Amino acid sequence: MAHGVRRLIPVLILLLASTAAMLLGFSLGKGRVGGAAARRNEVEVVALNVGHGESAWVRTPGGRFVVIGGGPPGQGAVVAQSLRAAGAERIDLLILPYPYPEAIGGAEELLETFPVSMAMEPGGERVNEWQENCRRFLRQNRVPVRLARAGQEFVLDGVRIAVLAPTATFTQAEPVSANNSVVVAVRWGETRFLFAGGMERGGEFALLARTPDLSADWLRVAHFGTRQASSSEFLRLVSPRFAVVSVGENPDGFPHAETLERVRATGAELLRTDEAQGDLRFVSDGNSVRRVTAPVP
Repeated sequence: MAHGVRRLIPVLILLLASTAAMLLGFSLGKGRVGGAAARRNEVEVVALNVGHGESAWVRTPGGRFVVIGGGPPGQGAVVAQSLRAAGAERIDLLILPYPYPEAIGGAEELLETFPVSMAMEPGGERVNEWQENCRRFLRQNRVPVRLARAGQEFVLDGVRIAVLAPTATFTQAEPVSANNSVVVAVRWGETRFLFAGGMERGGEFALLARTPDLSADWLRVAHFGTRQASSSEFLRLVSPRFAVVSVGENPDGFPHAETLERVRATGAELLRTDEAQGDLRFVSDGNSVRRVTAPVP
C-alpha cells in the first residue's frame, strides 16, 4: 500500500501545480508579442479617448493585454482598433469595473473581435440591464468570469495586478453602486498605476481603512471627476505624478471644478481624455513612469 501511495505522489504534485496555476490566473507562461516594448522590458498603459466613458489597456513586456473598461456603447470598435494597432491578438484579462454603460457598453464589440482568456466583474445579484447583457455576451463567448474581490492578485509577465476593491460586504449591501467598482493597482518594478474605477467617498474611506499604502505614480481619477469622489485624504495618500480623467461631453458637468482643484493640489500633472489629441499614453521601465506622445512599436 505504501508503494502505491509513493507512486501516486508525482501525480498529486502535478494536480496541485495545475490547480495553483489556475488559481493564480496568469502567473505562468510566456507572452506572444515581442516588439520594442518587450525588448526594453517596459509596460505601456493607454487611456483611450472614447467620449464619455472608461477604457484603458495595459501591455506587458511579453505582449499580453489587460483591458480595463469596455468603453460606452458604440465605442467598443474604437477600443478594438487601438488594441489591434498595438499588436493584440487576444485579451488576457478584461476588467469590467462597474455596471454602467459608460464602462461596459462597448464590451460586446470587444468580445466579437478578440478571444478573451478571463473577465472580471464586481458581481451582485440585483443588476441592471447593461450588466445582464454583458454577462450574456460573456456566456455566449464562453469566457471564464471571476468575481473581483479585494486581496486577489494576478501576474502577467511579472506585472502584478492587485484587486483592491470591492469587498463582499459592499457588494452584498448595494450590488449596483459606484462604490462596488473594481479598483486595481498595476505594479511593474517600483512603479504603480492605480485605476480607481467609479469609486466615491464611501468606497475611498473603506479602502483607506484597510490599505496602508495607496501611493501610485499614475492615477485614473474615479468616476469621471465627480465631486463625490477623489477626496483630499485619498489623493494625498495616492500622491500621483500623473492623474488622468476619462471623460467626454455629458449632462452632469463632469469633471467638477472642485475635484480638479483637489487633484491639482497634489502637484500631479492633470490630463483629460476630452482635451487630448488622441489617446493618453504612458510607459514604465520599472523605475519611473513617463508620458509618450506616439504609439510604442
